[in-house]
Amino acid sequence: MRGRTKGTGSLDERPKGSGRWRLRMNYGTDPGTGKRRVKVWTFEAKNRREAERQAARILDEFESTVKVIPTKQLVSQLLEEHLVLLTSRGRAPRYLDDFAKVSRNIIGPALGHIPVDQLTVRAVDQFITDLIDSGRSPATVRRYCAVLRSALAQGVRWGWLERSPMDRVSMPEAPTRVVSAPTTEQVQRFISACQSHSEQFGMFVLLAAVTGMRRGELAALRWSDLDGNCLHVRASAYRAGREHGIKTTKTGRERVVVLDPLILERLGTYRTFMLEQAANWPTGPIQVVEDGYIFPKRADMASPANIDTYSSVASKIAKDLDLPQIHLHSLRHFHATELIAAGQDPVNAAQRLGHANPTMTLRVYAHAVAERQIEAANIGARVMQKLNP
Repeated sequence: MRGRTKGTGSLDERPKGSGRWRLRMNYGTDPGTGKRRVKVWTFEAKNRREAERQAARILDEFESTVKVIPTKQLVSQLLEEHLVLLTSRGRAPRYLDDFAKVSRNIIGPALGHIPVDQLTVRAVDQFITDLIDSGRSPATVRRYCAVLRSALAQGVRWGWLERSPMDRVSMPEAPTRVVSAPTTEQVQRFISACQSHSEQFGMFVLLAAVTGMRRGELAALRWSDLDGNCLHVRASAYRAGREHGIKTTKTGRERVVVLDPLILERLGTYRTFMLEQAANWPTGPIQVVEDGYIFPKRADMASPANIDTYSSVASKIAKDLDLPQIHLHSLRHFHATELIAAGQDPVNAAQRLGHANPTMTLRVYAHAVAERQIEAANIGARVMQKLNP
C-alpha cells in the first residue's frame, strides 16, 4: 500500500491461509464532522501479490469515480453553519433574520434530517410541490429555495457535496412583477396630508418622493451628508425583529443624489424648525448632538427615526385618503417612473436610485419605458400628419 499520495491503509489476509483479503483505506476526514473516513473492501486472491494487484485496481477505480467523499453532515447543520458564515461576512441583518426563519421553520422540518450528500433532486422537487400545495405563492417558494440554494452552493465550495441538486430542480414560474406607481395628483395629496400630520414626517415623505431613496436610507441621513446641493447616501437604518441599527446601503456603495434648489430651501427651513423645537422644549432646552440625524427619533437628533413606525403612519394616512396603493416604497416607484418618463436613460436612473445594475431598472420599470416608446411613435405620427398627401 505504499506510494499512494491519498490516504493510508492496510491489506490483510483474514484469517491467515483462507484466501480472503481485506483492504482498509483511511481516506481523509469528513469535512463536516472532522472525523476520520474509512473505506473497507473484501475480496479473494491466491496470494499477496495477486491481492495487491486487485487492491491497486480497486483503489484506482475508487479514486477516479469518487470526487467528493460522503459527509455525515445534515442539511440542517449546513444551514446553521452557512448562517454563521453569512453573519461573519457582514450580510444585512434583515437578510440574516429571514434566512434563519426560513431555515428553521420551512426547510428544516422538511429536509433538515437528510445528509447533505444524499439530498436528491426529487426530494427538493417534492419539497417545492408540497409548498405550492400548501398555498404558498410561486414568489414565496422561490424565496425559500433561494435560501436552500445559497447553503448548498456553499456546501459544494466546502467539499460536502459534488453538485447542488438545486441546479436541476423544477422551479415554479413566478409572474413578472409589474410595479404600479401612484399618480402625481395622488402623491401631492399624500404629501400634504403627511405635512399636516407633522413637520418631520412631511419632510421625510417629500424627500422620499423627490429623491426615490429607500426609507432606511432616508432615516440614516445625517446633516453632514448634505454637501451643497448633494446628499451623500452612505448608510441605511434597519430593523430585524427586535434588533435595529445602521448598516451599509443595499448595494454596499455610496452614491450622491442631487437636490433641486426648492428642496434645499425647504430642508433649510425644516432644520431651523427642528433646532427651534429642541431649544423650546416644554421641559427645558435640549442639547442637540453635533452631527445629528436629519430625521431623528428624539429632539436631540442622536438616533434615527423608527422606520417601521413611519411605515405604519404612512399606511394609516393613505387609508384615510382612500389611497391604499400608496406606501413609503411606492414613492420610490413614483420617482423612478417619473425619471424614465422625463427621458432619463436607465444608467442615470439606476445611479440615482441606487440599483446595482441598470438592467434591474429596466426590468422593474419596463412599463415606463414602454410609455416612452409610445410617445416616440407618436412623434413619428405627428411628422407624417404634416406631410403633404
